[in-house]
Amino acid sequence: MSPVAGQRLGPYEIISPLGAGGMGEVWRARDTRLDRSVAIKMLPADLAANVQLRARFEREARSISQLSHPNICSLFDVGDDYLVMELLDGESLADRLTRGPLPIEQALRIGIDVASALQCAHRSGIVHRDLKPGNVMLTKSGTKLLDFGLAKASTESSPGAMTTSATQQLPLTEEGTIVGTYYYMSPEQLTGGSVDARSDIFALGSLLYEMVAGRRPFEGKTKTSVIASILDRDPTPLSEINHAAPPPLGRVVALCLAKDPDDRWQSAHDVGLELSALRDGSGVLAMTAAHPRRRLLRALGSAAAIVIAVIAGFLAARRVTPARTPVHLALIPPVGRTIAEFVLSPRGGLAAVIASDTEHFQSLWVQDLVTGKTRPVENTNGARQPFFSPDGTWIGFQRDSSLYKVLANNGSPVLVRADLGFMAGGSWGPDNTILVALDDQRGVNRVSAFGGPLTRVSTVDARNRETRHMWPSFLPDGKHFLYLADADAGEDHFICVGSLDGKEAPKRLFAAVSNAIYAGGSLIYGKTRTLLSQPFDLKRMEVTGEPHIISDMLADTDFHHYVFSADAFGAIGFSTFDPRSRLHLVDRGGKELGVFGEPADWVSVSWSPDGRHALMERVDVEPRDAKLWLADLTLRTFGDFSGVPSLGGFWSPDSTQVLYQAVQPGGGLVSAIRGVDGSGMRKLPTVPTGGFVSSWIGDWVAMEVSSQSNPADVEVVSISSGKRIPVATTPAWENDAAISPDGRWIAYAADGRIIIQPLPPTGAEITLSSVLGVHPLWRADGKEIYFVTEKGIMAVPIEAGGTSIQPGTPTLLVGVMLKPFKNRAPYAVAPDGQRFLLNVQDSYERPAHVILDWAPVFR
Repeated sequence: MSPVAGQRLGPYEIISPLGAGGMGEVWRARDTRLDRSVAIKMLPADLAANVQLRARFEREARSISQLSHPNICSLFDVGDDYLVMELLDGESLADRLTRGPLPIEQALRIGIDVASALQCAHRSGIVHRDLKPGNVMLTKSGTKLLDFGLAKASTESSPGAMTTSATQQLPLTEEGTIVGTYYYMSPEQLTGGSVDARSDIFALGSLLYEMVAGRRPFEGKTKTSVIASILDRDPTPLSEINHAAPPPLGRVVALCLAKDPDDRWQSAHDVGLELSALRDGSGVLAMTAAHPRRRLLRALGSAAAIVIAVIAGFLAARRVTPARTPVHLALIPPVGRTIAEFVLSPRGGLAAVIASDTEHFQSLWVQDLVTGKTRPVENTNGARQPFFSPDGTWIGFQRDSSLYKVLANNGSPVLVRADLGFMAGGSWGPDNTILVALDDQRGVNRVSAFGGPLTRVSTVDARNRETRHMWPSFLPDGKHFLYLADADAGEDHFICVGSLDGKEAPKRLFAAVSNAIYAGGSLIYGKTRTLLSQPFDLKRMEVTGEPHIISDMLADTDFHHYVFSADAFGAIGFSTFDPRSRLHLVDRGGKELGVFGEPADWVSVSWSPDGRHALMERVDVEPRDAKLWLADLTLRTFGDFSGVPSLGGFWSPDSTQVLYQAVQPGGGLVSAIRGVDGSGMRKLPTVPTGGFVSSWIGDWVAMEVSSQSNPADVEVVSISSGKRIPVATTPAWENDAAISPDGRWIAYAADGRIIIQPLPPTGAEITLSSVLGVHPLWRADGKEIYFVTEKGIMAVPIEAGGTSIQPGTPTLLVGVMLKPFKNRAPYAVAPDGQRFLLNVQDSYERPAHVILDWAPVFR
């Protein structure tokens, strides 16, 4: 029986009905304790007896309880067969659409709000599955998303079961379903396929389309014809229906509506970023109405065809079409991966991409910009720093400590030169000379693309406090090159010009902490996540004008390397990356217990043995230095721990002291110990300055070190004597070493395998799990090991006795995507293993951007 006005449900007084739907009735009510109006959703008595429907109703309560976001309707309370929620004053998007299309600016604002709400839900593992205009409320305080979780029926394979869910203000059909539900369902929902966050992105695209066009993207007179339209037809391009709609918005929507989930945007966060850029006028630029390629776009429906047509048209016409407006395009990473590095072919049409998966394993891929196809290059696991030959035929890259090349159109890698050690960039000249920058003050060297000896062409100048030369890039004459002179302090880093014969004195251009290239009459370089261009005179080898901003969302990797590239015909590409993350405290089951600090470029965390404090490493924007912050987890207070650029942070057993590393004058990392209260700082001269500390137990520290033969090895070092004991020295990438609490064992990652060895090493080793992972950590009692996989944090029970150790079965504890970092753990474990502090980033799969016809010389 339905409630009546004046009836009480605990402290809530029923006032009047608001709406009804297949899964419940909604009533306006008053919370008599707080004297506020609320909305109460009730499960009718005839449905409450249905076990499956009751489970669905309870699932909505659990789903909403996990979500706290300004664009999601808040859940206040849960009772027997009812939910108490925020009362929204406004109208539904469905009601607003009855009056026609929305202004572009308003549609963008609503789309941004909905994308933000979806991203929050998706991060919590919740897929809406019934996103449509009736579930979007427009209020004075902004857009609100309703009815999470109800669309997930127990029989997910039945599309019909997924439509009888949401409570609405609209009338019901005789079947009990909401009019219009089918119009917003993704192809995989309609065919009973696997449904994930990308189904919500499809629905978001439908909402955006309808707001701008004033009609749905998929129409039909019957349910069957609607489904057929969604499965087999492409909607009319937005710009043909609403001429005020900028073509880039049509591209964003078309990618949302791709039939194949793999061809869509891979996260709501990325859709929100694109819409925000359009709203702010700083993102994708519209083509002029008279542009001939626009007529071609109108004839193409699918998202893939739109992207391919734009790229192909511009690539084909660059050399002959004057005065064009730059067009921004997305370079989409392979599914399940992110773009770590990429470079455009100088001849146009191709991009060489280093794609990294969620476990940070990377390999070389080639993307054809004309067809949009991306293919992996075989046998390139571990590849980094790609660069093209001048004719675009070959791609050079580093793997381990060796230099390789591979044909861009296909083939197997060919060794050019082995045993180079760590490289900081390469460049291929017109006479088949390759420049490589080597570590350990070895400067820039030249080597033939066919192999042979090395010849040094730059000398690290100690008088200018230089420590190494990095990121060489040939200038057009093939005789000079740009490089970055790394130095003790940021103000002493300089972009320089060197000569291939080594006879000319190097020319220092200007102070900058970045790689640089020449393109379109300008030098391109980065500064504090901003991509800049500055006119450059090739005859005088000097800059001649003021810098101009290309983008303010530039991504960098390690060692002052920003990710950008240009071709010979006026295109420039750059990778965007928001480094901000949040530190989330969760329990062993993944339930969130709190969030510490503001969003920032957090790197690593470390939990004190007494459970009270955590050390958190954060990278500042300007100057770009890492610092340690001390957090009192009980009082929730923060403070700068070291006062100087520093990283790491490892606790003594009594939680009174911390071992950390700081950048020292002349390069390298000096290790030090100080009290948690700031007292008694002492440097550790016995600990090598050329490696990263990853663990500290008693007199021993574990370190990641490199050599000319191996990129990353593991060794332990005595603090008192400086004695060094090799642990893992194979060609594999071995790091993330963690010494057990009793000092008898050491766990580390070796190309994704988690290995345990005794200390000191005996040659015996145990593979912890068949699941690939990184960043192993021990529980304080040594009875459990944790590590990070692409799915989240795994736990492995450990039985150790005498000289033997026996791992148990790995179990996934917390499903989460942590912020990637190579040699410091992005999570920490409480001493009892019951809580985790996680460094969580909003989005992983992010596209790079390509601007066609960017350079002024080509316009």
